[in-house]
Amino acid sequence: YKRQDVDHDVVVQWLESHPSFPYYLSGAVNGSIMLWQFGVAQPITTYRSHVKGHNLPRVMRLKFNWNGTKFSSCDKNGNVSLWRFNTLHESTEPYWSHSCHNKQALDMVFLNAGSFFATAGHSSKSQNVKLWDTLISPQYAEVASFKCHEDGASSLQYCPKNQELYSGGKKEIYAFSI
Repeated sequence: YKRQDVDHDVVVQWLESHPSFPYYLSGAVNGSIMLWQFGVAQPITTYRSHVKGHNLPRVMRLKFNWNGTKFSSCDKNGNVSLWRFNTLHESTEPYWSHSCHNKQALDMVFLNAGSFFATAGHSSKSQNVKLWDTLISPQYAEVASFKCHEDGASSLQYCPKNQELYSGGKKEIYAFSI
């Protein structure tokens, strides 16, 4: 067992490991998203947030897609952003960003290696699970929403074999056939 301390300067809300390379992302309460390499004490790069300004919303979740070519962040203000990932770290700007839930975004899951993903959060009218297509302009990208989880949806899991999406919330789990 080897321990190495890494100084992040703020409270880390979420960690996400790359599926095949020795990298991981950290998301913090101050909205910062950093890329790290296992065994190295300094971050490789810092990704720019989906929100401009000094008071960035808390990062609630980070996720890589199954093959590690994209990753996403969800924040406390309901925003979701997507980045393309490569080992050259060429771009720190998100290629897609949108306010997906008007209260908070708590989770997301890629539904394929392409443009579809689902979000879980807290929205008015209890439309707390939503499906999105990034090939459509952000204002029209919401392709479906589900009224469920009165107090908000907090987690998602996708089963590609059965094409089923599961959402978890307070005392309940919903299943959707996609």
